[in-house]
Amino acid sequence: MPTSNKKKRKREKELSKMSDLRQQMKMPPLFSKEVHQTALSLMKSLDATAKSKKSVAKTSLKTYIRDQTHLSKDLNFGITVQTVADKPSVCVVIDSTRKMDDAEVKKCIKANFKESEISLCDASSLGITGSFQVRLDSVDGPLIAIVFRDLFTSEEVSGSLHMQDLHESCERVWNKGCEADVHPTSSTIWPQFKSQVCMKSAGFTSNNVKEIVGIESSSKTGTGSSVVVKYQNSKGAIVNWRLSSALNRLTHDLTRCDSTESKLLVKKMSKIYSEVCPLWAKSRGATSTDLKHLDSALQQSSNLKISTMVLSNQHSIGVHRDPRSNLPAAICGHYSTTVEHEKVKGGRLFLMEYLFDLSYKSGDLVFMDGNIAHGVTTVANSEVKRFSMIMFSTFNRQKGMCAPGNFKGYYSK
Repeated sequence: MPTSNKKKRKREKELSKMSDLRQQMKMPPLFSKEVHQTALSLMKSLDATAKSKKSVAKTSLKTYIRDQTHLSKDLNFGITVQTVADKPSVCVVIDSTRKMDDAEVKKCIKANFKESEISLCDASSLGITGSFQVRLDSVDGPLIAIVFRDLFTSEEVSGSLHMQDLHESCERVWNKGCEADVHPTSSTIWPQFKSQVCMKSAGFTSNNVKEIVGIESSSKTGTGSSVVVKYQNSKGAIVNWRLSSALNRLTHDLTRCDSTESKLLVKKMSKIYSEVCPLWAKSRGATSTDLKHLDSALQQSSNLKISTMVLSNQHSIGVHRDPRSNLPAAICGHYSTTVEHEKVKGGRLFLMEYLFDLSYKSGDLVFMDGNIAHGVTTVANSEVKRFSMIMFSTFNRQKGMCAPGNFKGYYSK
């Protein structure tokens, strides 16, 4: 039987299951026959589009790797040892001309990669085993990353496990347009129709949805980059519901950390964050006035948020830039697995631009410039999950996916 017929029958079977689910939820029929056919056609085009975009992205990155490989030998490292947050760290200096061309960045955005598909420069290959920082052009240049090794105590590390428990207790596995979602495919779209949590979080309740009137691509260029379901609500208005890949991520206020261990971890992260941010700002030319505004902002805990995220072979994350900010993101976490550590593949944080590995283990803390395109290698083993905590400041942070180029805003209000 041709593959296309198998997929069609599989989707028809899934549609039947969705219909049964909606009956259990006392919700109206999901699709008319016409909408059903449109959905099947759209899913087929989504698969083709996603495959094409990933192919273009990987080709672009491989070209960049090929062109930049010879520059790896020109990296200066171990030039000086600087103390950051009371910990000495080796300074790695990278030539800013290695930055990826903006047009190429656009091609690579939202694609995901396996470790075997990416050649990275990492600290260990430079002979660095401890903490290190990465700067552009000189030892006084802009900081783009700091990696603190073995920063947390065992009790603080266990706080990460408690945060994972908190995440799993309220996770939604739902995303209505995260800046880091990968290109939707039929395999990531259809499960959302079948999930009661996803449907309810999008407003699909028996009291609200009167009729599904259509399903179509929301891409203005016709590339099928996302899917929109149109439905008529209880008031008769037509609502557009945007679907995208599921990304297992939640954002919390610091007050959500309710265990002793998680409070200790977050307190340590907050302390180091407040120490690193002024250094980060100074490396980017912040004035004394800017630093006063920054100090005031850092003293307001309400400006600090934590995102928690679980990555697995079911939930991956594409290459992306974070919402624009002049302050770094602080990242820690752990692997949740029964697999031997040396056999764990994937889940490695890396800077796509400059091709630098920033992977971390339990006990480490990474500061990173989110304005630089970055990603996480795809987790290959179904038994492996990577849990991450990302602390960031909302101070002067812009919303939405940022265009190529570093943030040009101010530290002052």
